[in-house]
Parts: sequence; structure tokens; C-alpha cells
Amino acid sequence: MVYDIMGICQLKLKRLFMAKLVTKIQISNLFSAIAEHREDDMVSMLTENISLLDACNESGWSAIHRCAKHGTKAMMHKLVVDFKADVNAVTEGDYTPAQIAAEYSNFACLLELVSNGADTSLYNLSHKDPLDFLADNHNELVLFNKDGNFLTHQDGHLAVQIGDHGPLVSLHDFLHC
Repeated sequence: MVYDIMGICQLKLKRLFMAKLVTKIQISNLFSAIAEHREDDMVSMLTENISLLDACNESGWSAIHRCAKHGTKAMMHKLVVDFKADVNAVTEGDYTPAQIAAEYSNFACLLELVSNGADTSLYNLSHKDPLDFLADNHNELVLFNKDGNFLTHQDGHLAVQIGDHGPLVSLHDFLHC
């Protein structure tokens, strides 16, 4: 696979520059729309000002982090697929969206994140990854959605499989030493 490094860098630099032009009120309004499941408002705000996508609050949370905690699968899909949000973006404490979704048991968003390439091996500053958060709350877990996709967590393994034939999208082996 060939990556367009210059294109990726230019996009990130443009977003970084534009993020300085976002007000705290705009960020707050976007976060409220996400928490209140107002998908149309979220899409409208991001369409009007794409720099809101990567804009952060005081804790380093962006729209994708807020959605991982409070959002819906459809909202996460819009952020990740339509607006190209970074599925591995980190907060000031190095929390990724997948870690936040796992910590707050937002399984629909966790499934969407992992299905779209979220790295489940990343650790936060407390040295926790998404599996640690799942293990804190669930010993064994299997989640299905209406499309036949499922997320499983059992004995330290996290897998997302698509459909009946189940090609593996992501697998992370978690070992306690």
C-alpha cells in the first residue's frame, strides 16, 4: 500500500492551523450536539467549519473522543468515514477514542472504531488499553449488531468480525505478565 505522505501532512497542517480559529463556544456546542444525539446538528456544524473536527477542549478531547463516550454508532460512522476523523487521536492523558468507548461501555462506537482501523494496542498514561477497560467491566463479552457484525472479548482477545464468514478486521492479544 502506498501512502500520500505529503497529502496527509498537508491535511493535518491545514486542520491544525484552522483549529486555532475555533472558539470554545463552538466546541461546546458541537460536544452538546454529540452528547444529546443530535446527529444533524453535528453534521451541520462540521460541514460549516471542518476545523471543529480536530478542535480540542481543555482536556484535549475532540469530537471523536466525545462521541466515543456519548455518541451513537451512526454519529461515529459520520465522524470516521465521512469526515475522516483520526480513530487513534489522543487526549492529554493519551486516551484514544477506543479506550474511551471501552471505558464507558459504548460498544456501538467501539465496534465502529475498531472496524475502521482503531489501534487497540495503544496505551494511555495509566498504561491501560481498551482491553483493560473492557476487562474492568466485563469478563466475557460478545456483541452483535443488526448487520451481523460482532465484537468479541474473551480471555484477553478482542476481535471484530464482519458477517457470517467473519474476516478478521482487528485482533489484539492482551497478556498479563
